Amino acid sequence: MKVKLTKALVWLVIVCPSSRLVARGQNGAAPRCDAPECDPFVPGTIISLSPEGHIKVNSTWPRGPADEAGICPGDEILSANGIQGSDTNFDNFLQAIMSDKPTPVDLKIKRGSQDFDFRVQRVRESMPAELSEQKYARLPVFPDMERLVTVPLDESSEELQAFSKFELQLAQHYGFRLAERYWVPEGTPQEQFAQIARFLRSGSDRMVATLYPNDARGPDCSFLLLKNPGQLLVGLVEPDSTTARAGLFPGDEVVEVDGQLVRGLDQKQLGSLIFKADNHPHEVSLCVHRGTSDVLVKIETEHQKDLGYGFTVFGGRMRPQKPLPYLLGLQVAAADQPRRIMVRAEAYPSPAFRAGFLPGDLLTAVNGEPIEKLQGDRLSELLNPASPSEVTLDIDRLGRHLRLRVVPATQAQAQAEIGRKITANGPASAQCTEPAKPVN
Repeated sequence: MKVKLTKALVWLVIVCPSSRLVARGQNGAAPRCDAPECDPFVPGTIISLSPEGHIKVNSTWPRGPADEAGICPGDEILSANGIQGSDTNFDNFLQAIMSDKPTPVDLKIKRGSQDFDFRVQRVRESMPAELSEQKYARLPVFPDMERLVTVPLDESSEELQAFSKFELQLAQHYGFRLAERYWVPEGTPQEQFAQIARFLRSGSDRMVATLYPNDARGPDCSFLLLKNPGQLLVGLVEPDSTTARAGLFPGDEVVEVDGQLVRGLDQKQLGSLIFKADNHPHEVSLCVHRGTSDVLVKIETEHQKDLGYGFTVFGGRMRPQKPLPYLLGLQVAAADQPRRIMVRAEAYPSPAFRAGFLPGDLLTAVNGEPIEKLQGDRLSELLNPASPSEVTLDIDRLGRHLRLRVVPATQAQAQAEIGRKITANGPASAQCTEPAKPVN
């Protein structure tokens, strides 16, 4: 499958395989495709467009060429091989970043008030994953469709298939379907969601911000604030939430909140209007425009579950309501009746990754407590520890019982093990000194 270089690839300069759906051929085998469309040579930067139309480095792959060269999160890329980096010249810029040959790329970087020149070697897109002890693998979604994902090197196809089956069953149970690689509620208008899928993946010159409640109560979904004209669109909707049950769909345009028009309000004003800082339940009334109709949706607010881009935890919140100093690094999906918890992914680097967890592992007990007796809040507490005390997890791996012991760590400790540090802009190479400010 050939991938056209468009603004949709803004997040995919290095991770596009983990974000693509691949159609199978007639014989059932996923087709192989040639560079640069499927495995181009890249510097290892993950980038996005800022609201001002500038190209920013969100992160770099650990031990990848850009990371080793000293490119830092928060850097603005002014040009690549002389091609200007901006929203108006984005397609040409992507062509300059990616190559079908292993030639270096010359990047002009703005960091704080200074400009720097970097010559960065390019490697196959799949290589940075291997440098991070990971690999790209094909995750079956439907009989004729696969999703390319990043998994540990020792992940087996059987484990991936086990998780894929589990995820699909959960989606169907909660009335969700896959659209543009995101799980969305059944009934979401296809054209409506296709319109915002590119914003979810990459942002654009029209996108100002994504709104989340953080440590507040609000509708259990994300919102996308656009400009020219100013619009507020519903982003991802959490399954098994009051928002999903109220019938709010991704792509709905929010016209009013509690009777107040939203057009012309900025990000801070909208956040104050939609999200409530106190811990009491509220009812939020949203008037949304859908197709040719206006629909009134009333939603009981709740603490938002972990959404993120393209990541939905089916069947319950597995994240704390506010950040904790220690982490295991596990992402899980949960099912009730019967109660089943399966590992979806593990962060790299993290204690869970180091302990050897794999996507598809079925959790059977945590610190000796059987999974079927653990409710969401208790499970969240165990999987998001507040202290560095060892956590013992029993798992079923394709019928084989294993007991893994994990010592929680701070994010800074986990990054330090691979020679990186935490900065104000995220994990970065030890060479990054400005404008990042170390934090705990």
